[in-house]
Amino acid sequence: MTADTTLWRQRDAAIARLDAKAGNLRQVEHEKALPAGALAGDLGLSAPDNRRTLTLEAVSDGVVYSLTAEEMALLYYQNPKLGFHVMRLIVARLMRDAQRHRPAVAPLPA
Repeated sequence: MTADTTLWRQRDAAIARLDAKAGNLRQVEHEKALPAGALAGDLGLSAPDNRRTLTLEAVSDGVVYSLTAEEMALLYYQNPKLGFHVMRLIVARLMRDAQRHRPAVAPLPA
């Protein structure tokens, strides 16, 4: 991947997930940096409409590996622990995103 490249845009069709082995990525809408080693694209592959939820850009030159939805499904069948791990990643991301949009809660009185 080359720096300043848009890997996908929000609402694009999700056809693969990425594993960034080297280089940095950025989720544009959240202004969030993803370091080398980050996984990206699981949510779009799991969404009912198979659409990207965020725009992803390469911040620096690097190496990414992709895995298509069909390849992921095959891996899930071969190793159910992988499917459970990915499900937990997706739930954690959804909970983090939901928390970002919740109003702050006042602490309980002592």
